[in-house]
Amino acid sequence: MALLVEHFLRRFRSELDKDVQQAAPETLEVLKRYSWPGNLRELQSVIKQAMLHATGPVLVPDFLPALVRDEGTSRPGSAQPSPAAISRFDQFIQERLQAGSKDLYAEVQALVVRQLITQVLRHTGNRLSQTARILGINRSTLRSKMGSLGITADSLGAADEV
Repeated sequence: MALLVEHFLRRFRSELDKDVQQAAPETLEVLKRYSWPGNLRELQSVIKQAMLHATGPVLVPDFLPALVRDEGTSRPGSAQPSPAAISRFDQFIQERLQAGSKDLYAEVQALVVRQLITQVLRHTGNRLSQTARILGINRSTLRSKMGSLGITADSLGAADEV
């Protein structure tokens, strides 16, 4: 585990312009305890996210996503949507089926991604760089997704970054 963490720290150091040199022993222990359902790609993503939050040369557990720090309490799939949210989602699917949708998977995907990007943009005050960091994508990918989904800075009511 330590060698992989070290590899990802080196890999993302210049890309993220962060001078994180090492992971604290406590951080490595937290990472070892996590079950890693996403395997290597999830570890890579976690290290990248942690480095984005890092404020010094040592990666401490506080920079890790809560999902990893609190194994078992915030696992993917453990938080259940409200019955009202499920009902709205079911209604959307039923409406699209009745309309004869030929690409329901893409429609559902677009709906979810549009909602995710919109909420994160609102959370960040429409700051694209910060939104991209939270989403784990680069700014140009975010702009591309926004364009393809018809999301504009004007529609969210906050000023875009220059």
